[in-house]
Amino acid sequence: MKISNETKIGSLTAIAIVLLVLGFNFLKGKTFFGKSHNLFAKYTHVQGLATSNPVVINGLQVGTVYSINTDKNMKEILVNMNITKDVNIPVNSIAIIKVSLLNGTSVDIKLGDAKTFIPKNGYIATEVTAGMLDDVLKKVDPVLYQVTKAVTSIDSVLLS
Repeated sequence: MKISNETKIGSLTAIAIVLLVLGFNFLKGKTFFGKSHNLFAKYTHVQGLATSNPVVINGLQVGTVYSINTDKNMKEILVNMNITKDVNIPVNSIAIIKVSLLNGTSVDIKLGDAKTFIPKNGYIATEVTAGMLDDVLKKVDPVLYQVTKAVTSIDSVLLS
């Protein structure tokens, strides 16, 4: 049986489209065959967090940010995290958005010490963190205070 050229091109095109869609979703961080579960967190400010950003526990990536949704009032932002590793996360754990110059933005989960664990598709507590600029200003503020104090003392010495 002879297969026509049109059939060959059509089947090759269909296979290419399927591979393109699967590859695109793979690059976005979505898994197809592995065991994973979702974890939800509610934030008021996501500090540049985007889908496919890593979810980290103790320096090890255990998942990715799957989606970010909000309501019409923009009061609350729901972050859906896809956890790909089989980890037990205690109920009193906290999800913190961590901004880094080198690594970008990630969700860092600080583990608690509770004996019960968050169920699959459960919610985790969140904590608001200061941005990088706020951290820098907290460190620079005492130095600026000392400089202004020194300048005023030099000024008083020069005037006398």
